[in-house]
Amino acid sequence: MKNEKLERCLKRKRLRNNALKRAILEVIEESDMALKAEEIQQRLRNYPVRKPAINTIYRTLQILVDCDVISAINVGQTRYFTKHGASYFICRECNRLISGPKLPEEVKRKIAKWFETDDAFEMVIYNLCKRCK
Repeated sequence: MKNEKLERCLKRKRLRNNALKRAILEVIEESDMALKAEEIQQRLRNYPVRKPAINTIYRTLQILVDCDVISAINVGQTRYFTKHGASYFICRECNRLISGPKLPEEVKRKIAKWFETDDAFEMVIYNLCKRCK
């Protein structure tokens, strides 16, 4: 489904779905936490794609955000993650980002029904972390 959504979006924008876009999306999907662009660049070393400059990664990430296949959150520095019912905690004081557990399918369905959306969403909780309390 996500790849179909990406394909349609890229077609509308008249962009190609190249190996780099697919690799970046795969890196983000395989991570259990939100990643900075530099972390994505480092993880791409394990993929059989050309080694992109950081500005190429930022442009590709923006395309993926615009196509609504990943999300971005800025907590001091932008981090990227998929919308597979992920949950994140952000400290209002120090901007610390903590990855939470994936939401159970039943909870995702209830939230999706409540907000009249699909189950491809993320949940972000803002509060004080243990260190800042």
